[in-house]
Amino acid sequence: MPLRVLVYSVVDRLDPGGAQIVISRLLASLRRRGHVVTEAWSGPASGSVPGEWVCPLYVRPPSDAAPARARPYHLPSLFRLAAGLLRRRPQIVNVHFVSEQALYFLRLNGLFGYKTVLSAHGTDILKPAPAWRDLLPEFLGRADAVTVVSRNLADRVLSYPGVDPAKVHVIPNGIDCGFWSPGEGGAPPGPPTPGPPTIVAVGRLEPVKGFDLLLQALAAVRRVVPDARLCIVGDGRLAGELAAQARALGLDGAVELPGRLEREGVRDRLRRASAFALSSRSEGMPLALLEAMACGVPPVATRVGGVPEVVADDAGLLVPPEDAGALADALVRVLRDPDLAAGLGRAAHRRAQAFSSASSEAAYERLYEALLRD
Repeated sequence: MPLRVLVYSVVDRLDPGGAQIVISRLLASLRRRGHVVTEAWSGPASGSVPGEWVCPLYVRPPSDAAPARARPYHLPSLFRLAAGLLRRRPQIVNVHFVSEQALYFLRLNGLFGYKTVLSAHGTDILKPAPAWRDLLPEFLGRADAVTVVSRNLADRVLSYPGVDPAKVHVIPNGIDCGFWSPGEGGAPPGPPTPGPPTIVAVGRLEPVKGFDLLLQALAAVRRVVPDARLCIVGDGRLAGELAAQARALGLDGAVELPGRLEREGVRDRLRRASAFALSSRSEGMPLALLEAMACGVPPVATRVGGVPEVVADDAGLLVPPEDAGALADALVRVLRDPDLAAGLGRAAHRRAQAFSSASSEAAYERLYEALLRD
C-alpha cells in the first residue's frame, strides 16, 4: 500500500553535498516505489521538482531570559508548518539532521497522528549546536525512530539518557555501485594509470575536511616521491586559503584545485588516481570515500566516525586524525608499493559493494512500514 511520506531537511537544497545526494536519492526511490512523497526543505527551492515545499522553521535560541523550555517557537513558523501538514496529512515524517527544527515536528505529531523519524548524519550528533545540545536527549527520546549512518554514530546517540536502543536503526549511506566503478561495465581494478602518482581527495573546502593537513602531508610525501601530485575536487570558503597554503609550502604545480565537478568528472579523476586521501577531522559515513573505493582506488583515511566501518577487511590504510606525518607515511607506502596499492584497490572495490544505495533506500522503506504496523 502506498505510504504518505514527508521528508524534511535543513541543509541547503542547492548545495550538492553528500547528505543532499543521499536525501535526493531516497526521495526518488520512494516515488519510484509508488509512495506519495512530499519533498520539504528549509530552503531554497530547486525549481525543478513538482510539489517541492520550502518551509523555513525558525526557533528562538535558549537564553537566560527565555529558557529553552519556555516557548522557543516562532509562531509564524508553527502556523506555516501546521497548515502544510493539514493539507498533506503524512503518515511518516522523516526529518534529516537532528536540529532544533525537529522540535516543531515532534510537538505536532500528536495532533496530526504521523510517526516521526529523525535521521542523524554525523555533525548534528557529533558536534551539535551548543545552544541546543541539552535538548538532544529530548529530541532523540521523543522520536518514534532514529536512523544513523554508522555504528559509531549509534553509540553516540545511545550515550544520551532516555534513548531506547530499540528505536535506533543503523542505515549506512549508499552509492550507485554501477556508476562508481573502476572501468566501463564495472570492470575490476586494473594496473595503475601511467603518469606521475596522483592523490585525489573530494569534499567541501571547509575546515572539517582537513585539507590543510593533507597539503602538509603532500609536502612530506614529495620529499620521498618527488613527482607526487594532489587533486582536491570541491569548492568552499577555504579555496583561497588552501591555494595560498600550497604556494607557501612550495607546492606550485603539484596541487590542482579544479573546484566542483559533475559526477562524471569526479569519476574520471578517481579512475586515474594512484590513491585517495580522506583527511577529515569528523565524519559520519562519507560518500566520497565509498565512491573512491568502488572505483578501486586504494584509500588512506583518518580514523574518525564511521570511516573504520567502511575501510575494513584490509580495504585501505587508516591513520589518526590531525596527524599530517602519519597521513604522509601512509600515502608514501601506497605510492611506492604497487603490489600493496593493487591489493588495497581490489579489496576496496569489493568492500564498497556492501554499501549500495538500493539497500539503503529499501531499509528506510522497511522502517516506515514497520512503524505504521506498530
